[in-house]
Amino acid sequence: MKKYLLLTVLILFFNGCDESFDPKKNFTEKYLLYSIIKADSSLQVAMIAKSFEVDGFNPGLYQGNPFEAGSTVSIYNSRTRETTLLSDTSATVLPQFPGETPFYKAEKVNPRAMDTITIVAVTPTGSTLVGKTVIPPPPVLRLSNSQITTVTNDPNRTTWDVSWTIQGDFIFVPKLTLFYATDKNGVVKGYRIEIPLTYIDSDNGRIPFYPSSTRARGLSFDFEVIDDIMAQISEGDMDKFSYVIQDAVFELLILDNNLANYYSSTEGFLDEFSVRLDEVTYSNVEGGLGVVGSTSVITRKVNIEANYVQGFGYRSRL
Repeated sequence: MKKYLLLTVLILFFNGCDESFDPKKNFTEKYLLYSIIKADSSLQVAMIAKSFEVDGFNPGLYQGNPFEAGSTVSIYNSRTRETTLLSDTSATVLPQFPGETPFYKAEKVNPRAMDTITIVAVTPTGSTLVGKTVIPPPPVLRLSNSQITTVTNDPNRTTWDVSWTIQGDFIFVPKLTLFYATDKNGVVKGYRIEIPLTYIDSDNGRIPFYPSSTRARGLSFDFEVIDDIMAQISEGDMDKFSYVIQDAVFELLILDNNLANYYSSTEGFLDEFSVRLDEVTYSNVEGGLGVVGSTSVITRKVNIEANYVQGFGYRSRL
């Protein structure tokens, strides 16, 4: 499991408005709480920010850092009935803002599927922010073929398919990655390459189209693309036998209902650290604004069919 800090920050500074409403009239300072609880990590992080005023109506002109230290932040798991206090720390993770950004972290917090997690933050001014999330359950994966190969006796079959079944309203981020290695003169180097779904024709040639966030419960990878990726990894190298195909891994990131609701209206927060200066469209934080959500990740190793691998002149596994 990944042990590094992986937090997507969803920062919104102004209430929604229309042309007949002045968003700065009767401005009141509000606290914002953001946290994404990760079921695949023991490190959990939260961030506290405050709304602010700027000259004019462009929050991008703000020169300060809206994140604040000094709050008391805790995580409560209703299954274990354990409360964990987050420690106050900081790091240079958001270059949009000057200096280090304060945040709160707790280690050795391992939520399970369907756990109800509550985050409570008490600010230095005495404001209390509360957000709650339920860890997404694991979906049931179904593969059209237990191995990846484009060799088939069915002439109408043109894709390798994967689907999943899960109860609830979620957004999914799927990815299929091929793992391989080269073994040259006793020196072994490992590589990975993400497999696109298909190619899109454009004026600049064919562009690979990769899976993105979706509410769909399945997707299909073109056989043509899989063949092309297999050929690409040794392009220009006549020593095909030095290539060892290990396996592929299908990964599915699941965003809970809170993140799904937010993402449906704003999008664009799936990188490690991103800040969005936009209108507030969704909040599940009592006593303030912000989003407390959760994610889970499932992975499935998928073998690459040996005869298919050998057809490219490669070897199967090390």
